[in-house]
Amino acid sequence: MTRLADPLRFLTMLAAWVATPWALAPHSVLLAVVSVVLLLGALTVFVTPGDNGMDREKILVPVPGVVTIALGRVLKVGFVPGPALQ
Repeated sequence: MTRLADPLRFLTMLAAWVATPWALAPHSVLLAVVSVVLLLGALTVFVTPGDNGMDREKILVPVPGVVTIALGRVLKVGFVPGPALQ
């Protein structure tokens, strides 16, 4: 299951990283850029120890798995209504 879950997780996040700023760009380019920084930055800063083979030395802010799951959910919710903003 893990072999399938990792690529699906990556593709979902990639879709969010593309669709969210794409949907926001017609309204505000600055908002689109800020959304990319927040989407990428949140997952870079807040990491669950042991997730994706991360070493403890590389983790900036260790968080429980529930927080990582919540961040992933927020990412996915960000790109679902994205096309509706067009």
